[in-house]
Amino acid sequence: MASCCPTNLGAQPPNEDHVPQGKIVPDIGGLTTYVSGPATGKRVVLMFEDIFGLSSQLKEGADLLGSHGFTAYAPDFLRGHALPLDSYPPVTPEHKKLVDEFMTKRISPSLYWVLVEQFLGTIRSIHGDDVKIGIVGYCWGAKVLTTHPFKGVSGVAMAHPSFLDPLDARNVLAPVYMIATSDEDKNAVEGFKREFASSPFHSQSHFEVFDDMHHGFMAARADLTNPANRSRFDEGYRKFIGFFETVLA
Repeated sequence: MASCCPTNLGAQPPNEDHVPQGKIVPDIGGLTTYVSGPATGKRVVLMFEDIFGLSSQLKEGADLLGSHGFTAYAPDFLRGHALPLDSYPPVTPEHKKLVDEFMTKRISPSLYWVLVEQFLGTIRSIHGDDVKIGIVGYCWGAKVLTTHPFKGVSGVAMAHPSFLDPLDARNVLAPVYMIATSDEDKNAVEGFKREFASSPFHSQSHFEVFDDMHHGFMAARADLTNPANRSRFDEGYRKFIGFFETVLA
């Protein structure tokens, strides 16, 4: 398997200039969830966090989706057990213990498939059976979303996917938008593209490499005080928004 975190860069501080547009809801489908966008919309995007959980950068991404008319849900699928922002890469014995525990006990995608399925059901109960749903996974979160054939999903976006395996393409039953970086395994990225070429959704899919960006630049590792990262963060979300506007129409 490819490395979960093919970078030594840790999580970055919050963007102090951003004013959250959404809110934390203590219990949606049993999970603490950040929600942004219209409460009763028919276009929903479900976001799967990276190993750092509901970071401020993830919430800012949800707000960008919400500002374009999507209802963005970012549940805490890790249920309070995300890695602390300062724990990776691990330096102290305490941090090494936390990371080892996470990588051995919480990293398996299969632990989360039922939670995702249940949350998809919750979305349908809130928004109606005619709702169009897209999903987006960040880093390790993308692995969770590509290792199980989630049905009733109209689009799958991936930002700097970890543990990328070309054979996972067979589990994806919708158009794909993948944004990789210079840190991901290029052979795995190309292999995923080749494997997905036989999918009936290939013609609606997009694969890009932001080779000037690092793993995590659209999630907790995003330094949004850095002009280059800020620009590419916004560009990445513009591309995802355009993709979801098409597949969720």
